[in-house]
Amino acid sequence: MSGLLGSAISYILLGESEVKDRTTGQGVGTFFLATGQTLGSALIGMLVATQNGAIAGYKSAFLVAFVVSALLVTASGLLRSPSEERAVVTAG
Repeated sequence: MSGLLGSAISYILLGESEVKDRTTGQGVGTFFLATGQTLGSALIGMLVATQNGAIAGYKSAFLVAFVVSALLVTASGLLRSPSEERAVVTAG
C-alpha cells in the first residue's frame, strides 16, 4: 500500500510541516514507509501461515488491510481542506 501512497504521504507531510522542518519530515516519512512495508509484509505472511488454510489466511490478511485502510481514510478527515491548504501555500 505504501508504494501507492508514498507520493501522497510525502505531499501531506511537506504541506503540513513548517519550511524549516520539511527535510526532517521527509526523512521521517521515508523511514516509516520502509518500516511499514517490512512489518506489513511480515504480518501478512504470518496471517497466511497461521490460518488453517491459505484461503482463510488471505481472507484474514485482506481484512486487516481493509481495517488499516479504513482507519487511514478516517484519519484523512483531520487534514486541512484544499482552501486552507492553498491559503497556507500562498502565505509562504
